[in-house]
Amino acid sequence: MRQSTVGNPIQAFAVSSIRTNVTTLDLRNVLAIRLIADADYQLDGNTATMPRGVTTFARHISEITFTAPQVVEVMEG
Repeated sequence: MRQSTVGNPIQAFAVSSIRTNVTTLDLRNVLAIRLIADADYQLDGNTATMPRGVTTFARHISEITFTAPQVVEVMEG
C-alpha cells in the first residue's frame, strides 16, 4: 500500500482507481480521495479549496464538483 503523509488521517491509502479529467465525482462507495495538488471545488453551493493529500467525506455527501479537471486517486470501500 502507498503511504500518504500530507494532512492524512488515514495512515495507509490503498488506491482502487485513478481517474483523470474529473470535474464531478460520485462519492458513493468512496472511503477517501487523494489529490496531487490543491484544488478548488464546489459543495452545497459553496466554493472552497481542498488541500493536496488525502480527504475523507461525511457519508451524507454523495458528490463533489471540482472547478477545473483533476486527477483523483480513489479509495473505494
